[in-house]
Amino acid sequence: MIYIDTSAFLRSVLDQDLSGAVARQREWVKSDGRRLISSQLLTLEVRRVQVRTGRQWSEFQKELDYLEMAGFDEEDFQLAFDIDVHVKSLDALHLASCMKVGADVLITADKTMCGAAQHLGIEVRWAGD
Repeated sequence: MIYIDTSAFLRSVLDQDLSGAVARQREWVKSDGRRLISSQLLTLEVRRVQVRTGRQWSEFQKELDYLEMAGFDEEDFQLAFDIDVHVKSLDALHLASCMKVGADVLITADKTMCGAAQHLGIEVRWAGD
């Protein structure tokens, strides 16, 4: 199972994947026959971007439909709280969700998130630049 965070997801949807890194990671997921998952947090963050940019929700929804979504509960917040390396609050929740669902790999385009994930022993596939 592969977890994708908001930074990687939005690069693709907002046509910011100039290097093709996100597209390569998605192709890798498909070719390997693995599931792509995120948390409901991604949907919330994407909605905030959609409202800010004025784009149509349907542009985002068709991409969201490819993902499985994990819910949140108290365990996620405790896991996020226990992360002992600097990372923003919402990123800590993404990392907690990634760990909770047992994802093998995290796809991200955020350098701080990448470092925190590696610190936690999570394999990272880079989708930035």
